[in-house]
Amino acid sequence: MEKMAVAIVGGGIMGLSLAWALSRDGHYVRVLEQGRLPNVLAASYDEHRLIRRAYGSQRGYLDMVGHAHAAWDMLWRDLGRRLHAETGTLVLSSAAEGWALDTAASLADAGIPYEELDRAALEARFPTVQADRIAFALHLRDGGVLLANRIVATLVDHLRNEGVAIDEQMQVSEVDPDSGRIIVEDGPPVDADVVVVAVGAWLPKLMPDYAGRVTPSRQVVAYVDTPDDQAEMWARHPMVLEIDDAIGFYLVPPVSHSRVKIGVHTFSMEGDPEEHRGTEDYELQDMLSRMQHRLNTTGLKIDSGRACLYTVAENERFIVEPAGSRCWVMTGFSGHGFKFAPLLGLELMRVLSDDGDAAAFSRWAAGQGGDWVPSVA
Repeated sequence: MEKMAVAIVGGGIMGLSLAWALSRDGHYVRVLEQGRLPNVLAASYDEHRLIRRAYGSQRGYLDMVGHAHAAWDMLWRDLGRRLHAETGTLVLSSAAEGWALDTAASLADAGIPYEELDRAALEARFPTVQADRIAFALHLRDGGVLLANRIVATLVDHLRNEGVAIDEQMQVSEVDPDSGRIIVEDGPPVDADVVVVAVGAWLPKLMPDYAGRVTPSRQVVAYVDTPDDQAEMWARHPMVLEIDDAIGFYLVPPVSHSRVKIGVHTFSMEGDPEEHRGTEDYELQDMLSRMQHRLNTTGLKIDSGRACLYTVAENERFIVEPAGSRCWVMTGFSGHGFKFAPLLGLELMRVLSDDGDAAAFSRWAAGQGGDWVPSVA
């Protein structure tokens, strides 16, 4: 097969994962990144991201998670490191309906084992949970934490060692989707056989046609200090998800020398990627309040917080599609795309290499299933 020259605009986890897939297939790859890597302004930047099978009624994404694990295993072998920690998944709900029940139905339909916990079992197994406020709970042994910043930094080093050109602090001002030409500030144009744009919240400014389809959304997370006498308990704790309209929070346990993190699982649907990423005290206290509705928080204190910009599409569906005769766009990952990055990189590489139907791939990447068969299992 003829080798391609592919230019990837954006050095977050999506762009880097595609670069990895293309380079291991022998293609010529260049990554253009506006900041330093890992870029502290990128949606990929954080101590951790979750990989989990709890997906409500979104069966398409649930079905992708097994393939995602296989893709991560390929990446771990290439990196020579496994930057992942298993925690299990605890799903809570204050109502006997909604996202948690949809998750249980989807898991059962997919044949994935889980354990439903009544209040007595919940209180005995997880004393951190205020069981009297929970109407439904389930526990999966599957699920864990991806060490995001460490993954990005290690992947950058690996790609450079493999001969991938990574240009940091390269400001892209224009992309011609039909000619494969990229206009950069303070430098000559970059020409490629294919251009892939994966710039997160900056996409509506770079490619205005997407302004009506994806929305930057400022999301705040808080890092929590735990008392010394609770350290062992929290280190063994599963991730916690309560994704509903009433509370909508998640908790990440302190794996691999990271901190407890809590976040709100509702989208602000506003924000500018160029604005500061600091947080206000009231935002952090709101998160602690949400957690206090479900967890015993005695001794827990918020240490710090940060804001990042997600890019949200309708129904939180990923957009991975052609945007011209020589251009593809990867966007709309809504905070839950990180887990699928190596898988999407491998599968998009197949399409760019004329090994699969582009429309079928885009439907599958959007969590809509269909007849696309992933290359890893």
